[in-house]
Amino acid sequence: MQINEIIALALSYAESHLALEVEDETFFTNILLDHFGAKEPYKGPIDRKKIADMKVPDAVFDAIVKYDVEVRLWDPLALSAMPLGLGASLASSLFGHQGF
Repeated sequence: MQINEIIALALSYAESHLALEVEDETFFTNILLDHFGAKEPYKGPIDRKKIADMKVPDAVFDAIVKYDVEVRLWDPLALSAMPLGLGASLASSLFGHQGF
């Protein structure tokens, strides 16, 4: 899964469950695309019903963390195990996960 799709999924979840306003989606998309070095937003389909039906954001959270680890934004083996990039901290902030 590419980071632009992960961003789209995370923001769709935030719209459905965390009161992110649709009007703010472009703003947050641009911030996240810039951070992750992606060139353009995801243009493919997003199953918004599936995201709206999610009880917990684990699948989206796991995709963000997996991407972070793959591109070395977050090192899970670091002694402090603190996020090195925005992805894991974004996921933590958006989805309420604590204490990596």
